[in-house]
Amino acid sequence: MERGFFMMGVVEPRNTLNIGTLIRSSHVFGATGVFGIGAAFPVENEAAHDFDRHLPVFHFADAQQFEHAMPANAEFVVIELHENACDLRTFVHPERAVYILGSEYMGVPEEYLTLRHHTRIVQVPAREHVSLNVAIAGSIVMADRVMKEEGRQARRRMFSERSNHRPERDHHRRKPPPDQA
Repeated sequence: MERGFFMMGVVEPRNTLNIGTLIRSSHVFGATGVFGIGAAFPVENEAAHDFDRHLPVFHFADAQQFEHAMPANAEFVVIELHENACDLRTFVHPERAVYILGSEYMGVPEEYLTLRHHTRIVQVPAREHVSLNVAIAGSIVMADRVMKEEGRQARRRMFSERSNHRPERDHHRRKPPPDQA
């Protein structure tokens, strides 16, 4: 991504393997940080495959500590099965985003849906209305962000090349035949 940043985190994480996978995926997709809220999880995690050495991992005790620590210019995006959720396929990712996932068992608590004035709720599309594994849901969201940004960049390049392209003039035109009158 050319500009902006994003972070990925989980409220009340329960499975350290999922967190390790989320750390690894976050590094691969270019996140600027990973966080957990509530239940502590080990930062050094076998499933992270040492990517936790290259990516900041934060822990917050509760929603208030989390909100206070997050950048003021970031938009919160809650990934949740919710009746008011936007479908990920049509979602336009904010330039500066903090993605919040819930545990598979409890989801994202209601208080996180209104932490900031412009908190958005997004749902990963699925055939069945069931919760995905938190690491998989986070990876899908990050892949979607990266693919959409790369598509925007490709379109920008394509249109800028078109607008800068001017047809070459034929400087070697033949002179019209002499008038035979």
